[in-house]
Amino acid sequence: RVSAVTLGYSLARPALHRAVNHQFRSMRLAMRQIRKRGYHRLGLALPASLNERVDHQWVGSFLGEQQRFPVSERIPALVVEDEAWNAATFSKWFLRRTPDVIISQEEKILQWLAEMGKRVPRDVGFVHLNCREQDHKFAGIYQNGPTIGAVAVDFLVSMIHRNERGTPELPHSILVEGTWVDGPTLRRLDQANPSG
Repeated sequence: RVSAVTLGYSLARPALHRAVNHQFRSMRLAMRQIRKRGYHRLGLALPASLNERVDHQWVGSFLGEQQRFPVSERIPALVVEDEAWNAATFSKWFLRRTPDVIISQEEKILQWLAEMGKRVPRDVGFVHLNCREQDHKFAGIYQNGPTIGAVAVDFLVSMIHRNERGTPELPHSILVEGTWVDGPTLRRLDQANPSG
């Protein structure tokens, strides 16, 4: 009986129209910006619930983009169930895979790296997949939340004008591009290794 639009992928049922960051392209943008800065061994580290919350877009895009890298530079993603998401699991993966940059939205990784004696960005870079603001606290992706909200409201208003209510037969997804944000957790472009 109502017109409704959801934000993101978290609401599985009912299947409504949605407005969401284009996480697949956001990951691709992040990985390409990282490579421009001379990093070669990109590691993705997430608790499984975060990847599920974005309909597996982060891992899907990471694996797809990774196919463009030499085999020697491909690092298996660390995506573990939430109960296994801890410093010990992360450290074991990090020491075995030796990434030179970590992609995640889990800020506690910075603490875990510090406990391992790793300095960011000198020893290893960190890229945040969901920078809350464009305050340059992290290098990473700003998902443009206010724009996503505005797009959802515009779509909702258009539904009301069309007298469209209830669960749609064919839900639409409106994808909003992410924006790259430079920050102190990654080498600057002018510091990139010329051979990279």
